[in-house]
Amino acid sequence: MILKPLFEYFGKLFSLARDVQEVKEGFRELRAELDETNEAVQRLAADLRVLNEREANARERERSEREKLHLQLENVLLKFQKQIGSGKKKR
Repeated sequence: MILKPLFEYFGKLFSLARDVQEVKEGFRELRAELDETNEAVQRLAADLRVLNEREANARERERSEREKLHLQLENVLLKFQKQIGSGKKKR
C-alpha cells in the first residue's frame, strides 16, 4: 500500500521530467527558427536598402539627363534665335 503512492509519485515525476525535456527541445527548435527568420529579415532589409539606393541613383541620373536635354534644347533655341536675328539684320 505504501509503495503504490510512491510509484505513482515517481511516475508523475518522470512524466513531468519528460514533458520538461520536450518543452525545452521545442523551445530550442523555435529559437532556431526565430534565428533563421531574423537572418532572412536582415537579408531582406539589406536587399531593400540596395534597391532603394539604386532607385535613388536612377532618379538622379534621370533628373540629370532631363536637365542636360533641357540645356541642349535651350542652346538650340538660342542658336536658332540668333540665326533669325542675324537674318533680319542682313535684309
